[in-house]
Amino acid sequence: MRCGWQRRARRRLGYAVRGLLCAAVLAGCMAHRPAPLRIGMTPWPGNPFLYLAAAKGFFAAEGVQVQLVESGSLGDVLRAFERGEVDGIAGTLADVLEVRERTRRKPRVFMALGTSAGTDVILTRRTLDLGGIEPVADAPEEDEVFDVVALAADVLARRATEAGAMVRAWDRTVAFAAENRTEAEAFMAERAGVGVQELHDALGGVTMLTSREQRALFAPDGALVAAVDALRTSGGDDGSAADCLAPELLARAGGRR
Repeated sequence: MRCGWQRRARRRLGYAVRGLLCAAVLAGCMAHRPAPLRIGMTPWPGNPFLYLAAAKGFFAAEGVQVQLVESGSLGDVLRAFERGEVDGIAGTLADVLEVRERTRRKPRVFMALGTSAGTDVILTRRTLDLGGIEPVADAPEEDEVFDVVALAADVLARRATEAGAMVRAWDRTVAFAAENRTEAEAFMAERAGVGVQELHDALGGVTMLTSREQRALFAPDGALVAAVDALRTSGGDDGSAADCLAPELLARAGGRR
């Protein structure tokens, strides 16, 4: 009888030890799991593509966690970046240059989601609150508006691999949307809270870009470099286009399309 009790005690002890080991391994894995890259953005028509990337698991498949933080206020998005509440922003090139003047975090653009002619379009079920930011309609007209994704310089330096994974996930998303247009537009319209036709009309003025198409924009003689020089204001951020742009990630990502 005593032997039976000892065997049961040893079994219970073994279970407890294994449980503790499993808990320790799990805790170790969680401790080394990086926090999501937090991207602040407004309801620009191309941004639902980022939600599509998340919903289809493209970010996860490429090994990056992304948390999309949307606000109807451009001012709130920029202030959240300044305060370190988000790691990056998805907005216009002009937005990025403006926030570079206002913070030491110095965002760097590593991806251009798309371009739109003339003024940019906001897709939302409500009026966009600019939160003290000059509305595009009152700004000088540009032939082409570049909508980009930028990360704080220190974040990009530490997490370049994850930024490259975002680029690859973006390529998968653009390809999926092209091959499954009806499904993609239905999802994005529902996510944006608008009708499919409204989404379709809004996207009519926007050209979405694969990473391969983006590379020419980041070249030394590319349109993004010229736009940085044209938009940069005097007396503020005096960084060159090389400081503002991070074209190396597009090359590392090895866009397949």
